[in-house]
Amino acid sequence: MTKMGKGSVLHCPACGEVCPGYDHRLRQWRHTDICEYRTRVVAKVPRVACSEHGIKTVSVPWADERVRFTMAFERGHSINCVGKLSDSG
Repeated sequence: MTKMGKGSVLHCPACGEVCPGYDHRLRQWRHTDICEYRTRVVAKVPRVACSEHGIKTVSVPWADERVRFTMAFERGHSINCVGKLSDSG
């Protein structure tokens, strides 16, 4: 678990410049099920105030921008869909 606190260095996701923190947003992503339990990743994601791009949400390593599923969840479902398509032919 990565914890961002006071003194953390934040970067604008658009240009990579170091920017001051603005606030944070509580976000959640659907993740792969664990022992048949539906799993979600929930995190307070910081936003930065970039002088060039305005207020931007910092990128997270487990999901693509504007996607509500983790990369692991998307990979698993892509593989399942491909398998089902090849089985039906």
